[in-house]
Amino acid sequence: MDYKELVEALTEALSQARRIAVLGVGSSLRGDDAAGSLLARRLSKVKASDVLILDCATTPESFTDKVREFGADYVVIVDAVEAGLKPGEVVVLTPDGLAGATFNTHHPSLKLLAAYLEHVLGAKVLMVGVQVEKVELTVEEELSNEVEEAVEVVEEALKEVLRRLGKL
Repeated sequence: MDYKELVEALTEALSQARRIAVLGVGSSLRGDDAAGSLLARRLSKVKASDVLILDCATTPESFTDKVREFGADYVVIVDAVEAGLKPGEVVVLTPDGLAGATFNTHHPSLKLLAAYLEHVLGAKVLMVGVQVEKVELTVEEELSNEVEEAVEVVEEALKEVLRRLGKL
């Protein structure tokens, strides 16, 4: 999914959102798995109204109280994914669409987290996945070039969507 397609898909999906939580998920010690976490750290510098940005690292379930307290009606979870695509390719999925993609470094699973957010908190959930190239143990955060470029695209796309929604 390129920048334009991503902006259109997210704008349409979030068009009714009042309060949006963006959860970046990933491990900075596992190569490309750090994509979501890095994105959240970058977006946290943006001053947006009715938007909560959280770097959840590898424990997004630990942040559900913050999402609940914030009163998010939409949650966007950004994470690295294994979906059999080209490295750096971006996909937008609903929790029902997770069957073909693997977000395998997080326990409990992101599908279970999404179900909790939807059923207990009443929030609609979207997953933005960045196809990994490498997920290996490292001593420093190091993304492949393709995933680094994809993180930049997702960051700019989310900023544009927030502008369109009047949140920036």
